[in-house]
Amino acid sequence: MTHTPTLWRVGYRGATSTDIDTVNSEFVATCYAYKKGLSKANAARIVAAVNAVEGISNESLEAGAIAELVEAAQFYREQFGMLVNQPFGGELPCSDEEIEKMERAEATLAKLDAQS
Repeated sequence: MTHTPTLWRVGYRGATSTDIDTVNSEFVATCYAYKKGLSKANAARIVAAVNAVEGISNESLEAGAIAELVEAAQFYREQFGMLVNQPFGGELPCSDEEIEKMERAEATLAKLDAQS
């Protein structure tokens, strides 16, 4: 199954509807809501989700791959925290590149934590 190529964006807004289109102005869908402003919020969430998972198959998404990745990253964050707190004679047994990647993962998880 294929879908409209990303990147998507929130497009035209009416009183109770908001269009979603591509950055090339190709129409994708319209979100309707019974309450003013809700269609824009729904459209924005759909657009953010679709753009965030670009390159990940629908099957992987439906199988829960994102939640499992977050869970695995949280586990490794805990493991890294324990590793950092172990005495190693002043030397952490990781390369600078490995530490940088772990710090990026930590920053990403912090974004998720802030939204929970």
